[in-house]
Amino acid sequence: MVIFPLLYSFRLSFFSWNLLRFTIPPKFIGIRNYATLFTDWRVLNSLKLSLYFIVGSVSLELILGLGLALLSVRNLRGESIYRTTLLIPLMIAPVVAGFTWLFMFHSDFGCIPQILNFLGFKTLASLPILGDRNLVLPAIIFVDVWKSTPFVTLVMTAGLLSIPSEPYEAALVDGASRLQIFRYITLPLLRPVILVALLIRTIHNISFFDIPFIMTGGGPGTSSELLPLYNYTVAFNNFNMGYGAAISFLVLAVSAVFSIAYMCIFFKK
Repeated sequence: MVIFPLLYSFRLSFFSWNLLRFTIPPKFIGIRNYATLFTDWRVLNSLKLSLYFIVGSVSLELILGLGLALLSVRNLRGESIYRTTLLIPLMIAPVVAGFTWLFMFHSDFGCIPQILNFLGFKTLASLPILGDRNLVLPAIIFVDVWKSTPFVTLVMTAGLLSIPSEPYEAALVDGASRLQIFRYITLPLLRPVILVALLIRTIHNISFFDIPFIMTGGGPGTSSELLPLYNYTVAFNNFNMGYGAAISFLVLAVSAVFSIAYMCIFFKK
């Protein structure tokens, strides 16, 4: 289920094969597909947009998730309602979330422009958010942060609850402030949990496809065409299966680079 498709697609990446010309067998072209990756401006543009999307969304999810997790372990009044409400975005199917936010961002009848107009941001409210090259990617980042922050919160909450109370008690006896306790006790002990959250969210966002496909389809133009969207276009719109397989291994390579970088940073002595 895993090894065969991986090996088959890797072999396919060395061939030129167009499904529309099914009478012509695949032709071996060596590393030409991989060489084309470095000269294809749409690949470079999609890679740049994907990196921007990953850094923006994962950073916000990590910060918000940690903050919400710190609130959830403080035994606040109405804690059960708070946790239940927090999990609602996580339970919504990505396709449903994409269509919902597509309607909410609509410039004519969407509630987001109406809210912006009510708050006094009339210039921003008059812009077609999903039709503006400068606003479309931040809008997609916002939707992903809304949907995925609850997952990070759950992971961080589990990590916080697993920390023993003895270090906190010793720090309070020594007169440490809350900021010092957070910096020198909570964060170091949460390092493995933070690494897990970063790895899962980064790998997921590198292959992030469903929500931007529903909301924008990569538009306007190519301003929100993330790498998986361009991969889909090449393989299933243009039917260039060999080049599409090569792009998919570029996605895999980016995932590996991020994973290795995270582990080097977090386990550096």
